[in-house]
Amino acid sequence: MTKKNEILIIEDEGDISTLLKEFLEKHNFNITLAEEGKVAVELLKRKNFDLLIVDMLLPGEHGLDIIKMKGHNFITPIIIVSGIYDENEVLHRMKDSNVKYFIKKPFNLNDLLEKVNSAIDADQI
Repeated sequence: MTKKNEILIIEDEGDISTLLKEFLEKHNFNITLAEEGKVAVELLKRKNFDLLIVDMLLPGEHGLDIIKMKGHNFITPIIIVSGIYDENEVLHRMKDSNVKYFIKKPFNLNDLLEKVNSAIDADQI
């Protein structure tokens, strides 16, 4: 039996997080949802994930703050999702992190799936 990859989706818009969860579960991923930064921080302390999908604007912690958290091993690949921020600005600010992709909202689910698979595959080599 193939291993199901564990993905943490940090997204405060319930309709988007539900859509992502249902879509990615159909493609054989285990999904955990966090709707605010504080919840995400607690989950990251207790569990290892194969990939993080992080929205930038969240209640509590900002997406960038979660990515830059001290005391966590952020070799985990990250996909940033944002409807507001500019890709070049975010990638420049995150150049020392393990951000693999930036996806602008609204996005195509098949494009997201391609990036999810690519980020996880690259991390497992």
